[in-house]
Amino acid sequence: MGKTILEVKNLTVSFNGFKPLHDISFEVQEGQFAVVLGPNGAGKTTLLKAILGLLPYEGSVKIFGKDTELLTKDERLRISYVPQRFEGVKNLPLTVYEFFEISSEDKGNLKDRINEFASVGDVERLLSKKISELSGGELQRVLIVRALLSKPKLMLFDEPFSGVDKIGERAFYEFLNYLKEIYNVTIVLVSHDVYNITKIADVAICINRKLICFGPPESVFLEENFELVFGKDVSTYKHKICKEGGPCEFYKEDEPDNH
Repeated sequence: MGKTILEVKNLTVSFNGFKPLHDISFEVQEGQFAVVLGPNGAGKTTLLKAILGLLPYEGSVKIFGKDTELLTKDERLRISYVPQRFEGVKNLPLTVYEFFEISSEDKGNLKDRINEFASVGDVERLLSKKISELSGGELQRVLIVRALLSKPKLMLFDEPFSGVDKIGERAFYEFLNYLKEIYNVTIVLVSHDVYNITKIADVAICINRKLICFGPPESVFLEENFELVFGKDVSTYKHKICKEGGPCEFYKEDEPDNH
């Protein structure tokens, strides 16, 4: 068992008596890829914002073994957040390089870090391009590289694939997994994509205003848990186990199967 990077205990968020989250507890270890799953309105974004201290909550959140309010400035710089939407960025009259320059709090060796992570994120060719000229997929890569500039130990992603096609999604998953392996970054990612994310996630956090299941995907992705998370109308489809490095083949019958 590695060092605990994120520890959430009995977290409850309330707004005027309404509780979008109630009594959530889980841990994420150093270097793990954790996925947060749940339907619309389940409280996934609320969970990330509470972890970041952007919303008041009851219970406790510890990052790097410390209560969030006790984190130093340097420790806070080691936490990065990529939101689902970053509407204000698209209209900035800046090049990608200029955006990196002005949005980085840590200016030390900034040029070297921009060059390093631009290469890692495959955005070198975009550095001189205007933000307004980027496609949805290119903008998401730029936002991820921006989040990497502080050399974070914990990265939080709120559905970063909004507006990205399925091929682009798979490339992003591979990219994030690469970051985890090379930089030992701990990743917490909100997603609806149960099928693809299970291939790389180390741990799944299933919520629907409360914690439904938590653990390795192969242990918690059971029919009864899916019904509790997504409702009884959810259907699952049987598929063959993918060969390593090869495509996944679906069975010919594509009727819902309680698998």
